Amino acid sequence: MGASFPASFYQRWVQELSRKTRNLQIDSQSVGSGVGIERFTQGLDEQIARVRGGVFGLPMTAGGIVLAYNLAGVENLRLSQKNYADIFLGNIRRGFKGIY
Repeated sequence: MGASFPASFYQRWVQELSRKTRNLQIDSQSVGSGVGIERFTQGLDEQIARVRGGVFGLPMTAGGIVLAYNLAGVENLRLSQKNYADIFLGNIRRGFKGIY
């Protein structure tokens, strides 16, 4: 259960592992990370009952993010690393003066 982004990676891993391991059943559903976490922590996964120390998320893959823009009159926009971070932190919004 979990994030949709790595679903294709998981499918490949499950195929390979199933090919090499007999009587293995893996149920991985691409439902989104929020729903996956919710289901897991609500006990819908039978294994959660056996976990004594709690659970934690483990990053399995990473992907790039591209920012696209269409600002009238702006032909050559160059953002610093700080600008990118501030956009994702919500510190820079539409109409912010000083970027360009």
